[in-house]
Amino acid sequence: MSMLTLFDAPVSSNALKARIVLAELGLDYEKVDVPMTRPRPDWLTSFNPLGGVPALRDGDAYLAESNTILRYLAAREGRSDLYPAEPLGRARVDWLLDAWSMSLRPLAIEVERPALFGDTPDTPAVEAALPAYNGILVKFEQLVRGDGTMCHGGVTIADFSIAPTLYRANKIQGISWASLPRLAAVRDRILAHPAFIAGGAVR
Repeated sequence: MSMLTLFDAPVSSNALKARIVLAELGLDYEKVDVPMTRPRPDWLTSFNPLGGVPALRDGDAYLAESNTILRYLAAREGRSDLYPAEPLGRARVDWLLDAWSMSLRPLAIEVERPALFGDTPDTPAVEAALPAYNGILVKFEQLVRGDGTMCHGGVTIADFSIAPTLYRANKIQGISWASLPRLAAVRDRILAHPAFIAGGAVR
């Protein structure tokens, strides 16, 4: 197969998702760091006009959007355990991937930025954003299994997709983990997974 290139950024939780799956699949790849400042460089936007990180090159083909990359890599390697071939099983993974990215990440970032990305935490901003974040986490608690996995009873790309967010949530004071035993079980299992460790943590 052709050599893979990951257009990466060490601070990007979305890029970490791709690195985790690449590690899980045992795939060699070249890493090209992308500056997180805007505008993004022309060499990136020439094939990825929105400038998102990560992006992936596989031979002459280019892809962007982290969940697309996770789906592609698992399917490329024939890993139906990570991304089922059976339609309903695949749809369940897709549901969790899409809901996490569309509904939870926008609220998570409103807590992560003031809590983790300044020289010191912006406590008032964190406290203002926490109720909405805790509220959506409670809703996701109802979606996941009670056995330390997101779905299907085994690790899938849905688990790898949420790992960076759970890693950051674990560093933030005020997350109501006592009301989130299922998500806490997913957190504990996935943060100890060898592929997560190999992917390298983000801030």
